[in-house]
Amino acid sequence: VGLIAGMIKDKDPGVRSAAIDALGKLGDRADTETVGLIAGWLRDKNPGVRSAAAWALGKLGDRVDAETVGLIAGRMRDEDPHVRSAAVDALGKLGDRVGAETVELIAGRLQDGDSDVRRAAIWALGKLGGRVDAETVRLIAGRVRDRDSDVRRAAIDALQRITAQETSLDPLWSLSTRFVRLFRAVFSGRKLR
Repeated sequence: VGLIAGMIKDKDPGVRSAAIDALGKLGDRADTETVGLIAGWLRDKNPGVRSAAAWALGKLGDRVDAETVGLIAGRMRDEDPHVRSAAVDALGKLGDRVGAETVELIAGRLQDGDSDVRRAAIWALGKLGGRVDAETVRLIAGRVRDRDSDVRRAAIDALQRITAQETSLDPLWSLSTRFVRLFRAVFSGRKLR
């Protein structure tokens, strides 16, 4: 870890990104110092390094504290779409560590101008499932008409995941499996079984 941590200060952004990625792969073996070290690189001038830091933090799960979750959430407003996408993805992986306010911020990315960010937001909200409200479900459902086919497919998958997790919160939550299969059939061109 010490050798890799030393490489995180390299002048070359590719080396820094690789070192950050390696530290993120420590998972449960990462200590709070490692988490703090990676979190500091969320502010790097290079977007590839910022993306790597967000991705790595998403892999650290329970090791990530509330302050670091806030730093990751701040990257959802980054000028670079790859950084925004990586931040949203990381937050989806952090599950219970993500508060209601951050879930709302993720939902705001459903309107992002970049399709990869919209897709990441849909995926993250699908992972957070029971923590999304009915309005957010409606916003996800609206993405089934997105101009990007990958975003449309992600919306259908997220709706299926959410409805599988929660079926009693709101009538919208009780979308039937048949409804989701119908959407899949429409958007994939397959025949309904």
